[in-house]
Amino acid sequence: MNNLFKFHHFGLALKNLEDAKKFYSSIGYKLSKKYNDRNQKINLILCTSKNMPTIELIAPNSKKSPISQYLEKLNEIFYHSCYEIKNPKAINFLKDKFNAKCISSRKKSVLFDKKVVSFYYLKNIGLLEIIEKK
Repeated sequence: MNNLFKFHHFGLALKNLEDAKKFYSSIGYKLSKKYNDRNQKINLILCTSKNMPTIELIAPNSKKSPISQYLEKLNEIFYHSCYEIKNPKAINFLKDKFNAKCISSRKKSVLFDKKVVSFYYLKNIGLLEIIEKK
């Protein structure tokens, strides 16, 4: 099943993006522009590097943002890992083998060129974002 999933990024939820932008750019990451995802009620910046894992900076832009609950007790938290899939069988694999529960259904992403993304929770593993590659 290794060929079903390709690592894409880690998601870092923050109350404020500014300090993280300064830090990641100062250690060699290239930062995307800031995106406002109205569907998910978040602001996003993607930090990329040739030598380090990609990190998505995520901050709520509304109190109704789904990441607000993660930030009630902490200022920041790495809260998801993301994988890209080409084959829809990957979703069935997660559901069948790990009892994955869909917590955010398929939506077009403003950050990833309108590719479809969804989120699944796996007990004792955590939250996974899935990007469906065309």
